[in-house]
Amino acid sequence: RDSAITTACSIHDDFMSYTYVCRPFRFRTPIRWKPSFNATVQTVSRILLGEKRCGTRATMENCSNTSYCASKATISCNFDAGNIVVNSIKQSESALVSELQLRPEPFTEGTDKRAHKQWFYFKVSNARFLRCTFIVVDGKESSYPEAWPGTWAVTSSDLETWKRTPTTYAPDTGRLTITVDNGEMDSFYVSYFAPYSYHQHQQLISRCLNTCSTAGRQMCRVETIGKSIQGKDLELVVAGTGKLVCWLIARQHPGESMSEWWMDGFLARLLDAADPVSTKVLQAATVYVVPNMNPDGAAMGHLRTNACGANLNREWANTGDYVAPSLERSPEVFHVLEHMTATGCDFFLDVHGDEELPHIFIAGEMGIPNFSDRYQELYRVLCETQLKTFPAFQLTHHYGNDEKNGANLAIAAAQVSSRFDCLGCTMEMPYKDTWDLPEPEQGWSPQRSVKLGESMVQVLHEMAPLLRAPFPFGNGGIGDGGSVPDWCKHGYENPPSEHCWDTTPPSA
Repeated sequence: RDSAITTACSIHDDFMSYTYVCRPFRFRTPIRWKPSFNATVQTVSRILLGEKRCGTRATMENCSNTSYCASKATISCNFDAGNIVVNSIKQSESALVSELQLRPEPFTEGTDKRAHKQWFYFKVSNARFLRCTFIVVDGKESSYPEAWPGTWAVTSSDLETWKRTPTTYAPDTGRLTITVDNGEMDSFYVSYFAPYSYHQHQQLISRCLNTCSTAGRQMCRVETIGKSIQGKDLELVVAGTGKLVCWLIARQHPGESMSEWWMDGFLARLLDAADPVSTKVLQAATVYVVPNMNPDGAAMGHLRTNACGANLNREWANTGDYVAPSLERSPEVFHVLEHMTATGCDFFLDVHGDEELPHIFIAGEMGIPNFSDRYQELYRVLCETQLKTFPAFQLTHHYGNDEKNGANLAIAAAQVSSRFDCLGCTMEMPYKDTWDLPEPEQGWSPQRSVKLGESMVQVLHEMAPLLRAPFPFGNGGIGDGGSVPDWCKHGYENPPSEHCWDTTPPSA
């Protein structure tokens, strides 16, 4: 850049100040090192004076962005929640093409009888100004190949802002193609959904501990109620003094990271001493929260299972193949269910994410043995209250309803509803976006998951008077002459959904 770069160095007794000015952008950045770091300063000097990163001397004239010479691009997943297998990388001056595979989880016995794989999360380095194409070649062999149409991956350079990037899927070959036009960033991350790492989980628990240690919230504590397969703490946040007992859990399936983003928002509002709605909730109820049921699977980059391959949401009762839950296979469920048995339960919500459906919904348990009009009415009020507090929610799209006595009692919501004769449900959020209220740049995102979690505090506030009230409730609903909506009836079938993004390969 001709004479646009000037350097000035001054050495002092205890530090070195290195300052440069670069026209026409006129940066001025002081950087200080101890004198022992002279080698670092010399390296920075060489870069400023025109050496390319690949070690070749560059003249001032060719130091433009287009002449930037990067090291060979690399792809890695050796970090918290990472998952990918790199088959090949081909790189030219302006493009990178890599074939990848999904790393399978341990084999799941019982109801699944397969090695799950679907979650991916990896880092791309030395990729400045490259058009990157990542081809996941085994999409057809994934746990939910039918979920790939309509899926766009997310990318981030700072692990804070995640944006969608064009993604296509070819059902005939099973190839999922992700395209990233990278700009000036040397490295970036690609993921199935914005991750919520184990480190972030520990930070969430620390925030709860700090809140509970202040005078702002009485009767708030954080307990470790057991250990995971790998010995990680299974943490329980307890808040409130009310007679009602509410349990909320998340991330039985560790790749459903939106569920812990949801917990982040829920706990922040629940423990906010300045929020009058949360204060009312904690006067009416004692709330038990497990923000991460599967810390091992989350850290290992699993979609569906814990460290030994157990699908925790099929471990809440014996399956016929083995005894569940057990300390050997599913200690996470064992400890929570043991604790819940001691406290009782008046309301239960299990928070998840769904790979295929572009909707937020709450799935009920119409097939439990003790199903009643009371359960049906509580479910109706819960869903309609959630819609009122969060307009991106909807009522008609969900998994459909079991026929009478058709529930799988190894699933958490069914087991808890049946065992405690309470309202137990499963909250689902999309990996994709909400068809009902889309956001094209980010799709369903961490920020929206947080907001949905916050809204549940208002929902609990409005639901609390009904949870153990005599039935009928006198609210004009089911049991008081009100009609039963189709989406609350036994055997209800989910209608088809549209895709939020086009994922048809250009050649198709």
